[in-house]
Amino acid sequence: EAYPASLTALRLIGGSYLLFLGAKALWSIRRPVADTPATPRRLSTTRAYLTGLLVVMTNPKAALMWVAVALYLNGLALSLTGFLAVGLGVALSAQIVYGGYALLFSTGVARGLHRRFTGWIEAGFGLAFGLLGARLILDGAARLRN
Repeated sequence: EAYPASLTALRLIGGSYLLFLGAKALWSIRRPVADTPATPRRLSTTRAYLTGLLVVMTNPKAALMWVAVALYLNGLALSLTGFLAVGLGVALSAQIVYGGYALLFSTGVARGLHRRFTGWIEAGFGLAFGLLGARLILDGAARLRN
């Protein structure tokens, strides 16, 4: 609220990025789905965990989300102990959620369903991202006119 021009810029930049992601998702439907090998390369449990951790930790969206959560928690004026307790709770819940995803999506059934419905999934994401991006851009443009 203190910097309305920054919020407008974020709307325009974020909306443009969402439009880009939406177009990319819709464009990917034209490409055939790459078949996964019947016997995927086996990784040790440690190697698979570290690979997944690296993917999540280098995801800029996740990093920005955690910065936003930390700033929000900081605004609540929690004690250091409370702040660390919330952080630990969030980290543990993320381990459970992402670990559950890893177990679920490593099954043959889930991989088969994903391969079968990839086009529909990409179309859904493409349309959702495109609509959200367009909305952010329209909101940003309206604020520029005011």
